[in-house]
Amino acid sequence: LYDGIKARLLDGEFRAGDRLAIEAIAAEFDVSRFPVMDAVKRLSVEGFVTIVPQVGCRVASYSEFEAEDFFRVSIEVGSTLAELAAKRRTSEQLFALEDIAQEIRSVVRRRAAGHSLPRTYRLLNRQFHLIVHDMANSRLTANLAESMMDRLDFMTNTMSLFLAFPKSLEERYKELENLRRALVAGNAAEARQAYEAQLSRTKVRSTR
Repeated sequence: LYDGIKARLLDGEFRAGDRLAIEAIAAEFDVSRFPVMDAVKRLSVEGFVTIVPQVGCRVASYSEFEAEDFFRVSIEVGSTLAELAAKRRTSEQLFALEDIAQEIRSVVRRRAAGHSLPRTYRLLNRQFHLIVHDMANSRLTANLAESMMDRLDFMTNTMSLFLAFPKSLEERYKELENLRRALVAGNAAEARQAYEAQLSRTKVRSTR
């Protein structure tokens, strides 16, 4: 239940402020409302939903400034891990990164041919960055970065904020390739710069 509801939140099946109907979710999964509430409480602790006593449960919402600030902190954490990854990566990890990079290349080519594959790209991009974080061999910081990625996906897909990426998917993929090449070369400074470039020019603005 927790994984299922969280996946829907990250995919944008709900909008910020939407009510989560506990009874409807329980009926869908053929369970009582109590395990649904347990899952929702976990999501509340993580900041994905808001529980209002005597009122109900709603998808969490954050201000434009909170989203901007969170992006800045996420960039710093991720770029630090990328810098460490370039110094500590193993050959096995580089092979795994190349496998994911090849899948991403395929998605970008299919997108260029007119296919709409936003969720597929998001999940592969996530796998790519999880491998980068793992390369740093810094488990606590990698776990922090993973939770930040979840929240970035959540903000992008559920909030009434528009995260304006100034480049096309193909251009963003080139930045991903720059990061991969820096890691292969073991260049820590370029790895940090490439990681920062993926998000540093992202602008957050309200659509209201």
